[in-house]
Amino acid sequence: MAASQTDTPAARAIEIFAELVTSGDANPYPLYAQLHELGDAATAEPGPVIAFSHAAVSEVLRDPAYRVVDAARLDETWPGWREHPSCLAYSLLLSNSPEHERMRALVAGTFTPSRVGQLLANLTLLLFAGFETTTHLLGNGLRLILTTPEVERSLRAGIMPAQAFVAELLRYDPPVHLGTDRWRPEAGDLCGVPIPAGSRVMALLGAANRDPRTFAEPDRFDPARPDGASLLSFGAGPHYCLGAALARLEATVAFPLLLDGFPWLASGGEPVRRSGVGLRGYDTLPVTVS
Repeated sequence: MAASQTDTPAARAIEIFAELVTSGDANPYPLYAQLHELGDAATAEPGPVIAFSHAAVSEVLRDPAYRVVDAARLDETWPGWREHPSCLAYSLLLSNSPEHERMRALVAGTFTPSRVGQLLANLTLLLFAGFETTTHLLGNGLRLILTTPEVERSLRAGIMPAQAFVAELLRYDPPVHLGTDRWRPEAGDLCGVPIPAGSRVMALLGAANRDPRTFAEPDRFDPARPDGASLLSFGAGPHYCLGAALARLEATVAFPLLLDGFPWLASGGEPVRRSGVGLRGYDTLPVTVS
């Protein structure tokens, strides 16, 4: 007897993604593991293509055939977007080549009056991206320290370098789980999954970082793992996070300072996760110190 359409791997992937969106904020990782059993990507007709394997997410981030939703695309899909001054469509995050390269050079250069208008969207982006994501990275790391005594002991004793701890934390429990949406103007193929022309593509960064085909024992926190360089927490390709080095540095400095300043740390109550799966962090994380 033939399987029904709802029994196909693609249909099951869409069901899992729906569960991820509605109730995955507490712990999305078991759902990621279920997605990995189904392949690399799935098409949610008539919705977006969802990329969840490391190979598929990496391809979406690096291949210029997948474009971010820039001003030109917004003019087609959201005619009134220009009336919203908070929109980041003129920023690095939502620009494609060659405009993206020009803006990246602009940000790396000096500030002059003629550049202020163009820089405004990027400054707004840096404020939100650089503050909220780093806050969640520090919170996720602190929670891991509070709940994993051997990690705390190793950090305090200097057995586990802070840099290695942060690198593995970025893979194991990163602050950003959904990459910026892409869309593909022409039809194509993503790890064997057909991509119709004009399709929206969503990249699950959090799932890619737990893909067992790339990371051995992905659910184990292991700062010494040899495959850690493959993480996609900061994206990849031309839109690789502009502040990646700063975020790593901030966390690498913050955790040793925290442990040096407080010889005793313990949970001060049950933490409350922020809602949603795009950004993973805490609304409240009570801590007792001495």
